[in-house]
Amino acid sequence: MLVRINGVNLGGPTAVFGLPTFIESFFDNAASLLGNDTTVCSNSYTLDAGVGWPSYLWSNNETTQSIQATQTGVYWVEVTNASGCEKRDSIFVTLNAPEFKLPADTSFCGTALLLKANSPSDSYLWNTGDTTESISITKSGSYSVTLTKGVCVVSDTIKIEVLTKAPQFAPPNIFTPNGDNTNDTYNIGVANFNEYTFKIFNRWGQLVFETTDTKVSWDGKSKGKDVPPGSYYWILSGNTVCGVDKTVIEEKGFVTLVR
Repeated sequence: MLVRINGVNLGGPTAVFGLPTFIESFFDNAASLLGNDTTVCSNSYTLDAGVGWPSYLWSNNETTQSIQATQTGVYWVEVTNASGCEKRDSIFVTLNAPEFKLPADTSFCGTALLLKANSPSDSYLWNTGDTTESISITKSGSYSVTLTKGVCVVSDTIKIEVLTKAPQFAPPNIFTPNGDNTNDTYNIGVANFNEYTFKIFNRWGQLVFETTDTKVSWDGKSKGKDVPPGSYYWILSGNTVCGVDKTVIEEKGFVTLVR
């Protein structure tokens, strides 16, 4: 801290005696305008010189009672009282907020994915119990890590889905769209498909249902009307979600509609 009264530096190795009472009073009241040097876990810090001074002048040329420190470094303020006495105080502010965020939620094909915190830190703690900067992901789930850097503690979470290369589907061979809320719709339960298309035809080869959404099921209607009971032919086509070749898949089968 450097104190200056009317251009005279007070403090440091040189002692000053015999100050007039009003200067002593001003010096005592202004001795800790900004406090001690500090380290904060933030991208900014408020510096406040206190109320009651007729004028303020900061190192960034602001003339308000308080300012925001947005960079690590030295900040000073000079205040003036009603008698014209000036006092300057300084502080070193260290902004120590780690800029950290895990990647966006993702999915991957394969056996393992290396997940890295990608931020220098004093310590790491994953919800898996690992304390390394990176971990190997082999199962679908949510993964979080907590980083400690000095006085700062930050954390983030990511959801990861592990995809398999083999397409999956389990087509039932019968369904009963009779409105009893049991087995009323038909869906072959596909998974791991890309560019999925599912079509159903009647015995005359007429298309009665088509979808490209794996979550959409057939309700036993065509153009809003119930189709008659009987056997219907379906075709499933698409690509696998994994692999460079994205292998084309085409499956065919029958389903019996009972009312």
